Amino acid sequence: MDLFIDRDEELNFLNQHYAQTKAQFIVIYGRRRVGKSELVKQFIKDKEAIYFLPTKTTAPHHLQRFLEKIAFHFKEYTPQITSWEDGFKYFLQRIDSQERLVLVIDEFPYLIEANPEIPSLFQLFWDEYLKDRNLFLIILGSSVSMMETEVLGQKSPLYGRRTGQIRLLPFKFKDAALFYPSLPIEKIIELYAVVGNIPMYLLEFDPHKSLIQNIQDKILAQKELLYEETNFLLKEELRNPATYQAILEAIAGSTTATEIANKAQVELHNLDKYLKVLLRLDLIYKETPVTIEKPKSRKVNYFLKDNFFCFWYRFCFPNISLLEENPGVLLNQIIQPQLNSYIGKKFEQVCKEYLWQQNQDGKRSFLFTKLGREWGKIPGAADHKNQYEIDLCAINPKNKEILFGECKWQKEVDPVAQLHLLRDKVAAVGWNKGQRKEHFILFAKSFRDKNKVNIKTTDDCSLIDLQDLENWIRKKRE
Repeated sequence: MDLFIDRDEELNFLNQHYAQTKAQFIVIYGRRRVGKSELVKQFIKDKEAIYFLPTKTTAPHHLQRFLEKIAFHFKEYTPQITSWEDGFKYFLQRIDSQERLVLVIDEFPYLIEANPEIPSLFQLFWDEYLKDRNLFLIILGSSVSMMETEVLGQKSPLYGRRTGQIRLLPFKFKDAALFYPSLPIEKIIELYAVVGNIPMYLLEFDPHKSLIQNIQDKILAQKELLYEETNFLLKEELRNPATYQAILEAIAGSTTATEIANKAQVELHNLDKYLKVLLRLDLIYKETPVTIEKPKSRKVNYFLKDNFFCFWYRFCFPNISLLEENPGVLLNQIIQPQLNSYIGKKFEQVCKEYLWQQNQDGKRSFLFTKLGREWGKIPGAADHKNQYEIDLCAINPKNKEILFGECKWQKEVDPVAQLHLLRDKVAAVGWNKGQRKEHFILFAKSFRDKNKVNIKTTDDCSLIDLQDLENWIRKKRE
């Protein structure tokens, strides 16, 4: 399967900048495996270009490899040069003043690790020579923290030099579905719930095998890429990944700062600095009840953003000894009994994306400005555990309109009974109570007598099943 899928917006951005006559300095960064290199390779496939991929090696070896790439492109012998300054000058002498040339330097942080002076050297050469040439320079990096500090940060010598930047993000569900064009929507959601939305991870799963077989073959097998992936990524980004792993494990099962600190055995007053790093790395996200404009810190919940990380830290990392000794027991006795419930929570992500798309396309009965979850304490309840939680809630504060939704990863759901249960929870939501206009939506694999019930019109309740979601992603496939 072609790894390059649906990056049209980013590709158009690069081509638009390429069409300009002045020199360009584009920075592309994002977490490992997200598809940065594939994007650039797709961009340069019909252009005069030099692609240089450093490795984790010494500074002299980096320079030698760079010179070899330049010499090979211009069909020359590699010169004997020992400094980057002279290497840049050698490159400059071979640039045609008329012909557009693309120079790609992938994994730029590897150069910086070997030689901290690299940003200053690139800044000097860009300012003195390259910014006036017909050059299209692209710098890529997978270390988000290093790219943000050493390339994009205000204290970086390269600050202010870029003419554009792309932070390449993981796919949305609708885009990830393109990796499995022949699968029904139910199977796609199951795979997405486990493997997530990173291109490389999506390609690891075999669409011809069952979800359980894929988990066994591609996640629980020690020699497979995904087995070491989370550990590898954290070691690339963090000096002390052990504490972060404990926090990720805690977030996989808990959401509040107090619960996370207790489970990870981290002092609560120290937890915030770790959470900020994980937020910056795009591994977690925080959420507050949709209807609260200025929530207090105790109203903030934290979640793992990447589905594969969530699966690993929910099932594998806490049971690492069992995983190493007897993965079959882990699969059969721990993962399988909880898998449907786990997928059900990820199903909410799909439903949320569907609603955002509907909103963007103007297909909802009102235009909402916020969408997320809603939770809180039931008024008058003495027990602090007597809480309500609503899977989806969307609001338009100006018009005082609100949408409540529930997501059930089940077949033959009774929509009337489910709406009744939802209304009971809605009664606890105080947002513009007595003045608001309420709308409802229910998601499920399928509904009992969907075409016969009348709640769609009498209660302004939409019923969305897997067939509706199939129709939604089919448009993307086409």
